Amino acid sequence: MSTSHTRCILVVDDEDVHRMLIRRALENCLENITLREAASVTAAKSLLIEDFSSYKLAILDLNLGQECGLSILELIRAKRDLSELPCLMISTSDLPQDIEKSYAAGCNAYLVKEDDPKLYRSNLLKAVQYFMRS
Repeated sequence: MSTSHTRCILVVDDEDVHRMLIRRALENCLENITLREAASVTAAKSLLIEDFSSYKLAILDLNLGQECGLSILELIRAKRDLSELPCLMISTSDLPQDIEKSYAAGCNAYLVKEDDPKLYRSNLLKAVQYFMRS
């Protein structure tokens, strides 16, 4: 597989099971993708600094334990080289204030982690396919 056609997605979620669900959904349904995973804000920032130009999408969990995914989103929007990177915010929260904060910080889409794994997987795939279409 040629790496020039590989599309890289940053996945930031503090829960191993959620990162595994995302990994399985995307790797089984999308070709030529590489997932770079982080479980914390610090790890995500390191990955972004390491190779910012390779990312085509960031999937960010809103609630990262004691941290907040909004800080990663704000970093992405503040960096000129990253500011156009599509960002999909994911969360178990469907509270209007969480959704509004995410959009105000610059996310391109907000996806609730549904209790139904099939529905969550389907919604996740649709969102990722939309952002990866080019």
